[in-house]
Amino acid sequence: MITEYDPAVGVTFAKNDNYWDKDNVQIENAKVRVMKDASAAYNAYQSGELSQVELDSTNVAANKDNPEFSQTVDFRTTYLQFNLTDDVVGNVNMRQAISHAIDRNALTEFILADGSVPGNGLVADGMSGDGEKTFRELNGDVAVYDVDEAKKYYDEALKELGEVKSLTVLGGDDSVSKSVATFLQRELSKNLGLTVEIDTKTMQGRGEQMDANNYQMGVTAWGADYDDAMTYLDLWTNGTPYRGNYVDEEYNSLIADAKTQTDDATRLDDMLKAEKKLVAEDAVVSPIYHKGSATLTKSNVKNLITHPIGVPMEFKYAYFE
Repeated sequence: MITEYDPAVGVTFAKNDNYWDKDNVQIENAKVRVMKDASAAYNAYQSGELSQVELDSTNVAANKDNPEFSQTVDFRTTYLQFNLTDDVVGNVNMRQAISHAIDRNALTEFILADGSVPGNGLVADGMSGDGEKTFRELNGDVAVYDVDEAKKYYDEALKELGEVKSLTVLGGDDSVSKSVATFLQRELSKNLGLTVEIDTKTMQGRGEQMDANNYQMGVTAWGADYDDAMTYLDLWTNGTPYRGNYVDEEYNSLIADAKTQTDDATRLDDMLKAEKKLVAEDAVVSPIYHKGSATLTKSNVKNLITHPIGVPMEFKYAYFE
């Protein structure tokens, strides 16, 4: 049960004596702390304040041989959401230019370096497809890094828009979000000569601005609720500001058919086409990376289970040795 909650500090849980299987729950309480500064979190772990800590790139390399080190990849995609009502990124050639100008491999290898993998599609790596291949394997890369193509799209955009002085990307205030926003800023400057300003907000503040339609581009994320591509794809059928105000009959028709389709192969084909349309053709979103986690866990912590989908951490079977 939640006994304390502060979005800026964290949440405290206590064992629920009314739980049907309470006899098999060994820990009496657990605390999850919110620490936006990765170095502060790492120091807290080193001093014994934390039983587990998520590492940033600064500390991954130094701890890879540590027996307390582990890595996982989640079914979670961080992406750039474009606001289609904006005068500049409402232009599809501008969106295509930006998407093609992002070197996702460089981001995950040199900046994040935490087990995250390049976001070459909206649907995360490893999610189910046809039973033999994953969805990502079947649909291939729908978001690609190609500077030459990026420049072609950018030139077309400038012909249609005229001079573009700068763009603003809205992002979070934690260490990783800041690093991602700064990386995007550098990539678009280097590859397109485009000036990008960074608007940093708390997670709540970022969400409020996007809901209010007060942004050009926003770095946001979605984690899968279940192991199927639809957990991502139907988000863009509601036409809300948070989803870029995207309204498209063809896209909505593909999703509607997939939701009522009884033939598995046809349903899958609908979803494969929908992802291509959303990302590769209309460039409504530009996937950036699929989240990986590099963690240190104290050796006396046993059976603390993490999941790549849904609720990320399960305390039920955890205990201290």
